[in-house]
Amino acid sequence: MKEKRKGKLLYRYSDIVDQRLHELKSLYGNLVLVTMEGERAVIIEQHNGILRYSDEEILIAAATCQICVQGMNMEIRSLDQSSIRIEGQILGVNYLYREQA
Repeated sequence: MKEKRKGKLLYRYSDIVDQRLHELKSLYGNLVLVTMEGERAVIIEQHNGILRYSDEEILIAAATCQICVQGMNMEIRSLDQSSIRIEGQILGVNYLYREQA
């Protein structure tokens, strides 16, 4: 029974986080969301397309910046209009704002 309670509790936390992210999105409009899964994957939501792509560097456009993902043996595992998933050995994620880009 404890496992079921833990599952429900985690589900509730997930709902709370999801609700807060939607609230932030409504407040900030084109807010880009970057999620790291250790050093093996990066998920970028609310992107505006891929600007440059190699297995060591991927440059992604966002509303207020460009996001540069650096690593080794990287590949785009999924891509749609709102999100992109990059897998490989992720070494760094940098935000390049309009003055720097």
